[in-house]
Amino acid sequence: MGSVRARCRVCSREADHRGKVGATYGLSTGEYDAMLAKQGGRCAICCLRPRSKRLAVDHDHKTGRVRGLLCGSCNRRLLGAAHDDPAILRRALGYLEGEEVATFDAIVDAAGGGRVILLVDRGAERYPTPGTVVRVGEA
Repeated sequence: MGSVRARCRVCSREADHRGKVGATYGLSTGEYDAMLAKQGGRCAICCLRPRSKRLAVDHDHKTGRVRGLLCGSCNRRLLGAAHDDPAILRRALGYLEGEEVATFDAIVDAAGGGRVILLVDRGAERYPTPGTVVRVGEA
């Protein structure tokens, strides 16, 4: 004889999700639902409705402040790939809009996981002084 479930599978998943959102981001059920309603049930970036999964809670990794709800693609692939760095996203936007791409030599922090820490301009017309050192995030 099988065991008796206290809740159906859907209700159980919903309760698990609400518990995780509360414990991880400090959002109550009402706050998550209000954000979802404010966004019309859509991702805050691409405006698409998720097909199968819920929208993820996006937050600032430095401050912990919740910014909004995103689909998995925008949360992981777009913001994740850009390391939540607005400067990278601005450069990507410029690139997509046809701006000339600056030419840099990257200086990599091997001890810090291989992240680029400095970009040295090699003289692209967009930047007036060849040899200018630009810290990532200031470009």
